[in-house]
Amino acid sequence: MMTHQDQQVTCTGDVWCGCTCQACTVTFEHCQPSPVVSTGDELDVALALDKAANLLTLVANDLEAVLPQLRDGHPMWCSVDIVSALGHLRIAARKVDQAADRINAPAVAR
Repeated sequence: MMTHQDQQVTCTGDVWCGCTCQACTVTFEHCQPSPVVSTGDELDVALALDKAANLLTLVANDLEAVLPQLRDGHPMWCSVDIVSALGHLRIAARKVDQAADRINAPAVAR
């Protein structure tokens, strides 16, 4: 997968559009625009954060499903690293979800 920051284009290899970067005149043969979040729209930002939290949870669930398969015949430190990564992913998902909730929360006046 190829990403070009100037055009916010992610090459997926399955769609022909022939878009060209104006900064470096590179033509992408297979690409489609990647979604760009508008920083001014709080709903879009909250939805993007919610999506990120869901993806982190899915990754953690996938790692958790793999963990029992690694216990037989694999180095102990492999399991330790995966358990550590699981903890970090779950914390990251919780923090990103909290950030999404706080975007839509009413401001506290003091």
